[in-house]
Amino acid sequence: MEKHVADAAGFDWSITIGAIQAVILAFLGFAFWRIQLIAQRRFAVAEEAIVAFMMASFALAWARNGASFEGEGVTRPRQENETEDERRQLDGYYTAIERLRASEQRFADLERISLLAHHHLGDDAYKAFETLGRARHKVTLSAGMLIRLARSSGAVSESTRALLERCEDDIWGGQLPQSRLTQEVADAEKTIRAICDREAQMTAAIWPFRFSSRRGQVGRGSDNARTPSG
Repeated sequence: MEKHVADAAGFDWSITIGAIQAVILAFLGFAFWRIQLIAQRRFAVAEEAIVAFMMASFALAWARNGASFEGEGVTRPRQENETEDERRQLDGYYTAIERLRASEQRFADLERISLLAHHHLGDDAYKAFETLGRARHKVTLSAGMLIRLARSSGAVSESTRALLERCEDDIWGGQLPQSRLTQEVADAEKTIRAICDREAQMTAAIWPFRFSSRRGQVGRGSDNARTPSG
């Protein structure tokens, strides 16, 4: 009995305490590394999201530009007995559809990134992407509606006239800030930008050295790109 008491009295507790401290530090290090990894991934998704959103937004704005050029709209299926004036008018409506079809890859990228954004960035990001996707469909539907109604015979009712005006606003209001569709897309863009800024701030707070170093590299690259050669 006395021997056991003596052994306990001579036990080196510093070894046990050191082992416990090592385990705690390892756990904290792993937890912090995981937080950094998640923050880095969220910021990477936010960067992809803002790029995909803006590229699709530019394509939509171009499709909704009211100016059409020679050769645009010519892929529209022709109707019987079209006059020259009708052909120009209908081709002008169809130009918006042509331009959107030429940018299908941008909207495919938008849909892919929207799923990642929903998972990593939340519902607000996904709703912003949905707004842009709906705007694209509205332009296509409105252009089709205008083409169908343009050659309708008989007097045009007030409700039909109001519908035509809304459809024309949808396909030609890209340069008008007061356009309903333009405002919806602008609000969605503000949401995406705010989310991207939030993720950048969170990443900078969690991983300040790496984030500031990365931004410095991007800045230097941009400066070099702007510097004339020779």
